[in-house]
Order: sequence, then C-alpha cells, then structure tokens
Amino acid sequence: MVSMTKEEMIQYLHDYAQIAYFQNNATNLSIGKCFNIYMTFNGRKEDNTQEYYDTMRNVYIIYCIMKIFSFSEDHVLNRDNYIVDDDLDNLKEDLIKIESSNNISNKQIIRLIRNAFNHNNDPKFDRFKISKNAKNIEISFKDLRTPKEIATSKEIKPFSIKFNLDYLNKVLDNIINKSRTTPYYTIDLTKFNIFSKNLYKELDKIKITNYLFPKKLTKDQKEKINKLQTEDNTSEEENKRIEKELCDYIISIADPYEYKMTKIEKEKFCSLKKLYIKIMPELLKTHTTTMTDYFLNQSLSIPDFKKDTLYDQLILAGGFYGNPMLSKTDIINSINDLYSTERILPNNEIDSMILSYIFTESKRNQIFFMHNMISRDFLEVVPSIMYLDSVITHYCTDETITIDNITYETEKIRNSLVHGRWLISKDTELVMYDADPRNNKSNNLEYVGSIKMHKFIEWSETYVNSKKTKKEHILSLKK
Repeated sequence: MVSMTKEEMIQYLHDYAQIAYFQNNATNLSIGKCFNIYMTFNGRKEDNTQEYYDTMRNVYIIYCIMKIFSFSEDHVLNRDNYIVDDDLDNLKEDLIKIESSNNISNKQIIRLIRNAFNHNNDPKFDRFKISKNAKNIEISFKDLRTPKEIATSKEIKPFSIKFNLDYLNKVLDNIINKSRTTPYYTIDLTKFNIFSKNLYKELDKIKITNYLFPKKLTKDQKEKINKLQTEDNTSEEENKRIEKELCDYIISIADPYEYKMTKIEKEKFCSLKKLYIKIMPELLKTHTTTMTDYFLNQSLSIPDFKKDTLYDQLILAGGFYGNPMLSKTDIINSINDLYSTERILPNNEIDSMILSYIFTESKRNQIFFMHNMISRDFLEVVPSIMYLDSVITHYCTDETITIDNITYETEKIRNSLVHGRWLISKDTELVMYDADPRNNKSNNLEYVGSIKMHKFIEWSETYVNSKKTKKEHILSLKK
C-alpha cells in the first residue's frame, strides 16, 4: 500500500483543526471558502484542491473512529477479556490483505489494531499507516513473538493487515454489540438544584455511579440490556420507565463504584451553567435535566462521554462537511429545518447515518448535537486535541516535554489522551488525568497537569517543524 507519512497525517489533522477554528469565527463563510482562504494565506496553492480537502476530511474521520474504537476496546479487552471469540463475525474474511506467520484469532486482530494505533512513535517503523487517498489503513508488526517465544525460537512472526473504513466500522460494531459487558453510569439528580446560589457545593449532591460487572455477562443478560438500551420511547413517561427498568436490572448484576467530581470538573460545570443563564435562560428552565446531563457530559473526564463527542465530530466532518458549500449558519439552519419541516439534509455519502443518529435514535442526541454546534470546545478545541494526540502518540519520542516552563512526562500525557481521561477546562486548558488501566480502578484519577491549548499547540508546531526537512509557514491557532 502506498501510504502517507506520519508527518503528512499530522499535517492533515493540523489543517483540519486550523480550518475548524477559522470557520467557527467566520460563521457565514462556507467550510470550502475557509479551506481556500487558509491554503491561500499559507501559500499552498498545490494543496488548494478538492482532492486535498476530501483527503484531509477523511484523515480526520479515520482518526476519530480510531479513538472511539480504542476507548471501546479498552473497556472490553483491557482487563477482563469480556468478549468471546466465537461471538465475533469472522473478521479475517473482510480484510483487504492479511500476512501472518501464525493463526490469528478475531480478538487478537482487535487488540493488534488498537495497539498499533496507540503505540506508533517508533521513528524507524510505522505500525499504523493510512493510504495516500485516506481510504485504507494498514497495521504492521515486525514480530509478534512474546519474550518467552523469543528466548526459545529464532523464527520471527511478522504481521500485517490492510482494511478500509467499512471494515473498521464492522469491528467497532462487533466490540459494542458482541462484548459480554457494557459501560454503564447512572446519574442521580434527585437532590440536586442547578439554580442553587452555591452551585459549586450543590454539585456534591449529584450521585454519579459507575457499574462494573464482576464476570462476563451471559448471552441472555447482554441481549436484555441491549434490548432495553435500544427500546423505542414514545413519551417522557415511557422513557423514564425504560431507564428505571434498565438501571434496576444492571444494579442487580453489577457492582457500584461512585465517581467523585474533581475541583476542575465542578468549575467547568459552573462556567457552563453561567453561560447558559446568560444566553439561553428559558432553555435551562424548561429542559433542566437534559441540560444538566449535557453540562456533565462536557465537564467529566470519563472516556465513555468522549465517545459521544467524537460521534458528533463524525456527523460534522463525515456528513455536513461532505458539502463544502455549507457554512456553520447553514448547518444550524438545516438542523432547525429538520425539526420543523422534516426536510432531508443535503445529499452526501452518509445522510442516513446523520438522520438516524441525530434525529431517530434519541432526543438526547438531537439536543447534544445542537448545543455542540454552538460550543467553542466542540467546534475548535476538540479538533485541536485530535491533532495534539497525533503528535504525542505517533511522533514524539522525547521522554519529557516542557511547555510554558513546566515539564511533563510524555507517557503520562499519552496515557491521558489514549484512554480519554481529559477535559477542557473553563479557561480552555487541556486537563489531563492518568489512572490504573484496569477498569475496576479507572475512577481513581491521578492528576497529570493542565496545559493552555494555545501553548500546547505552539509547542507541537515547533516540535514537528524542528524535525521536518521542509519548513512551512504555519498559521497558529489563537488563544
């Protein structure tokens, strides 16, 4: 496979983040116009093409899906091997290519894809590669032998597979639907008053519980949970009944583990409430529970909540940005039109996915996506975090990095990004945590540090450019 270099992949993610920043601050300019202006400003006439635009967008889509895949694999295989190989579809059949000197199971394929993506900073060998047109992915390992096998055998065991996005989505569906566990949180707001004058202290009344399954779920148990999670809810009362039934059932077979909000998480929640009291006070009064859920989703460093954000990134990048003529205003108007007139979205390759995810699966998805479309964190900062993730995970070889006169362990930052234990603070800092990778201790957070986004981006641009043979002028993201 003719693949792009790590530097090219990083450049595409950097470009996407820059253009996303630009469009959010030029709401009536189309995404295509923002792309054209950005390339012209940077003197990159050769890249100011539809082909480059599509490849850039596809690289971002691949990266977001790989992050969702990694978070899902973390939960299913990281600690308790909560998946049965016989339950999985034959994942080898749909590969474009497989080269292996030994028999590989479906579970091993899932593990190897995740490990290649998250451990890929060897400057001499690429475990994870994207094709030049960003349509295919290749995973490669020099040698799959264990240390014990190396000591007893001289024959190396190389491994390589090639697949496309459809295959990656199939693997992701397998992890989610066939695993013998499920990530499950309950949020009890019965004693919480979001309009309290001392909101910071009031947040201690929110009871957030993570439920951990001590052993694999049986097939019948998993099917019952899946049925309740996907059951149609035609009314608010029916929705509450289903949620209670699901919660009661999970409590009967799982162990509760309480999640305590950190000081920074509370401050983030308070800042969001203050913003909405200013811009949308009536919405907060009429949809108090839903907006509280949204604020918590944006405030907590819980990996499963990151998946919600990344799915919405896919809706934006993979769906709406498929039409480069759309501005931010056009996208918001399109969603509003769907609410009122049920008109279909502009025709592109994943209309059906957009419609099913935002408008038919749950009211929560609709509301979250609408509020994400007015969120600076979602529109500007998350794309920048994906770019930073690529630099730290795939490119940086230094054991420590120094930003704004503070030195951090690179591995701690990598762990935070890889496992989704981060949040965006009220001051637009990337707040990072580390934790024991075993799921039963994942809520015991170790604070890694808080880095101002613009300082982190400045460091990354300097670091990448210092290693490039061809220097290019880069338009830096602003504070």
